Amino acid sequence: MPVRSLIISIFLLILLSSCSQKTKRSMYYWKTRFDFKKQDIEFLKSNSISTLYVRFFDLSVSQQGTAFPKAPLICDTLFPADIQLVPVVFIENESLINISPDSIISVAQNVILKIETLAKSELKVSDYSEIQLDCDWNKASKDLFFSLVSEIKKKSGKEISVTVRLHQLKHQTQTGIPPADRGVLMYYNMGQLKNPTEINSILNNTIGKKYLQNAPQYPYELSLALPVFSWSVLFRNNEFVGILNQINEKNIDSVKFLQKQKKNSYLVQSDTVFGSYLFRYGDILRLENITISELERSKTFCHKFTNHEIILFSYSPETNILHNENNFNRIYNIDY
Repeated sequence: MPVRSLIISIFLLILLSSCSQKTKRSMYYWKTRFDFKKQDIEFLKSNSISTLYVRFFDLSVSQQGTAFPKAPLICDTLFPADIQLVPVVFIENESLINISPDSIISVAQNVILKIETLAKSELKVSDYSEIQLDCDWNKASKDLFFSLVSEIKKKSGKEISVTVRLHQLKHQTQTGIPPADRGVLMYYNMGQLKNPTEINSILNNTIGKKYLQNAPQYPYELSLALPVFSWSVLFRNNEFVGILNQINEKNIDSVKFLQKQKKNSYLVQSDTVFGSYLFRYGDILRLENITISELERSKTFCHKFTNHEIILFSYSPETNILHNENNFNRIYNIDY
């Protein structure tokens, strides 16, 4: 083979291999109890899930400026071997502004200590390399959040990732860029949850596409987080009452006091106590769920902004849409 042809062949092979990079399969775990049974571990391993992003606690701050962990993870079992752990801390944006700039260092130290305690003492994991900070920061809170990110990064010695909402991607000049190592584009919860005329607040590609249109590239790498859960939203007299995780696409048609009105709307036919909620005659439930085809459209829209990792939110056999292996693989498989 002539040298020129050989060089061209090698170049094409390199190009093809780089374009077909395999998707890294990850999932969030957002329950308050970590209780992994044998079937859970088998599910992760048989489907090549390499990483679990586990919510450790919410960071809340009192009006007096005292930061404390809220609803810390309760660990009933150890973390599965051969799966990478990324601890996640959800930071309440509303209370973040109560932190004094002078106390950022001590807050960062306390966050790191709490993460280490849960990881090492409860889950028996000591070799995690990343911490993720989940906060829907805005112009009012960005300076405090960015300072906290910087301190946690410096004092923990870990890689720091942050979650990035669509509005933070679109309006980078106004919202700023956290001093993290990388980010995760959260492509869900984008609609108006409390609006009774909303169709689906979890995933709306019409809204998502508008945010992504003409959006600038982020200055560092972004993974892609997609939803695989379902819930129902309760309204009374056109007023938002709450979210019902226990009534979802898997069981809503078997709930006897509900009558289907249209595609995703259900009428409460009698006063009923179900779970922790009191339902009244005439209440309306809006079922919100996800289809595989919509997720595939989502990946297409987000393709240019994200890397080769897809993180599904979240691991929960009770409410997710991963009914079979074919659906599961369709969500993850994407040509880069």
